[in-house]
Amino acid sequence: MSSPSPGSGLHAVPLTTSELDALATGTASDAVRRRLGPHVGGEPLRWLWEIRAAQVRERPGDLPWIARPLYLGDTPVAVGAAGFHSAPDDEGAVEISYEIDPTFRGRGLATAAAEMLVAEAIAAPEVRTVVASVSPGNSASLRIVRRLGFVKVGEVDDPEDGIEEVFHLSAKAPSPTGPGAARAS
Repeated sequence: MSSPSPGSGLHAVPLTTSELDALATGTASDAVRRRLGPHVGGEPLRWLWEIRAAQVRERPGDLPWIARPLYLGDTPVAVGAAGFHSAPDDEGAVEISYEIDPTFRGRGLATAAAEMLVAEAIAAPEVRTVVASVSPGNSASLRIVRRLGFVKVGEVDDPEDGIEEVFHLSAKAPSPTGPGAARAS
């Protein structure tokens, strides 16, 4: 389900079910933890792996869609994680999610991750809408989704994250400022 973000060298590497379970339980091998680094493979993202491992046990078809470690070129350690909340729903919607290790922030990697996910969603025939939910205080992510052509469609009160602004992007009608423009940069 993953391809490099054009021009960035950023790519996501899917986890196996056993790797996901090991990350969720804190029993990942030393080799896996070294490859993922302390942020992605350690406590900072363990909550994410716990949620996704439980999700995949319930819905195995979500595995290729969910969060995957991100690597930049041939860097030996993950720079973050990115993916979708799940496989496309019945209306063909997928929600993007990305997290960059604080050590690697400020280098455009969150933008590259969002571009990669949008390109991946657009390429999937079953996807009709790409969704992004962003906290109103997250100015960096708000800039990213607006730059990619997402349009605010409302707000939700997420039980875990509080109020979030909800944005949609049509996966079948690229915006002139959206993913096509992003790929050209």
